Amino acid sequence: MKKLLSVILAFVISVLCFVPAFADNDASTEANPEPVNNVESAEIVYVPLKNRIVFGYGSPNLPDGIVLKLTYKDGTEKTETIVRKDNGYYAGNESVSGAFHTMNVRYGCQTETLFINEAVAVEYDYFVIPPILFMIISFLRGELFIIA
Repeated sequence: MKKLLSVILAFVISVLCFVPAFADNDASTEANPEPVNNVESAEIVYVPLKNRIVFGYGSPNLPDGIVLKLTYKDGTEKTETIVRKDNGYYAGNESVSGAFHTMNVRYGCQTETLFINEAVAVEYDYFVIPPILFMIISFLRGELFIIA
């Protein structure tokens, strides 16, 4: 019985000696490293129609499809299109987030702000058209409805 226990224990110890060699080092191979903010300035090259005209209430909440020209601190320039990934919106390797909007509803020409890596801001204009039913009800009530 002691021999069998000694053989099993020797086998377990010899296997445990090689386990650290196959361990995965998560600290050195991070899945999504935090982007280094090398963007000095950004410029909007193209805004799709879905972001230029908003029907009803709100603002353009999906920035995908907007083309940006990014200028980096070393002087290089890249033209990148904003795409949606699993954890947000990105223009190349740079993260893109939208502006905070208040709860009041406004119509007419508005401005949207996009932030690249939460440091560089770029703006574009969009137009909010109120719902048709809202305009008809306002007209029937005799209210002056002006989109400005």
